[in-house]
Formats: sequence, structure tokens, C-alpha cells
Amino acid sequence: MLYACALSPDGKITALGGYSRDIYIFDTETGMMMQRIDVADDAIYDLDFSMDGLYLAAALGRKAGVRIYQFSKSTFRFDTLKRLNGYEAGCYNICFDGSGRLATVCWDGFLRLYDKNFNEINKVNPKGGKKPWSVSFKPDGSKIAVGYSDSRMLDVCDGYTLDRLFRPDTNGNRK
Repeated sequence: MLYACALSPDGKITALGGYSRDIYIFDTETGMMMQRIDVADDAIYDLDFSMDGLYLAAALGRKAGVRIYQFSKSTFRFDTLKRLNGYEAGCYNICFDGSGRLATVCWDGFLRLYDKNFNEINKVNPKGGKKPWSVSFKPDGSKIAVGYSDSRMLDVCDGYTLDRLFRPDTNGNRK
């Protein structure tokens, strides 16, 4: 089963991953598989390329955290750059902003923010639900939206401090 896919910003590379614990890298112009990355830790729930296409982040299940892979222009391969650990449950969604920062959400209840060198800047529990499921940056990186698998809540947080800015009323759309 495949759970995750990502397309590089230039559209030339696609990455697929899932229950097999492997990431498959394909050339979108030829359809040829360029590489298979054996993650082995757990299932891959999300993949995202950095805006410059040099990094691929993989969100992993259980307590396996996040893996960062760096693209080598000389070998046309992705090599493991860093393991982001300290997760107490599955990480289900990740998102890069335009400057290379990375945001992650995990069923341990936390929203995490990393700098462009993948050092943790901050970690907060936004409390809109117990299981954060989805995260997305505003294009300029100034805000982060967090959705939950166990509630209809949506939290909008500051893109630098992770302070909650507001929680939109999502009950008004119910029929």
C-alpha cells in the first residue's frame, strides 16, 4: 500500500512510499525508477520535497520520527542526511516552507518546527485535538495551519513561534 507521494518542484522527480517501508524515486520524464531507499524503520505516511528540490523529508509511523534525505546532483541519488527523533507516536504529515524550514505533526500531540539545517526550533501542543494529522504553511511561511484526525478543529499558529493565533469556527458549516 502506498500512503505518500511527492513531486519535486521542477516536476522531474516523484517519490512514493507507504507500508512497504521503502521510498521509490522515479524520473517523471522516462518513468524509470532512479532509486529505492530502504527506510526499514516503519511505514512512510508522508513525503515532501523542499522548495529547492535538494531535500526530501519522510514522515514515519510509530516512534520512528522523520528522515531527511539530500539529493546529490553528481550521483542523482538521495542520501540520508539526518534522523529527526524524539517522536512518541506516528508522524503523519510534514511540510516545507519556502526558506527550507520544516513543520511536522505527530500523534504524540505535538507540532514541531525545524530550521533549514533541521535543528528543532520549537515544539508545542496546539490542543485543538489529541492527534494532529495535517500541517501546511502559508506560502510566505508566516502562519501554519494544523488539522486533527480526532476533531473538526483547525488551529492557525504563528509560523515562527508556533503560538496559536486563532481557531476558525468550523461548526458553522455543519448541516
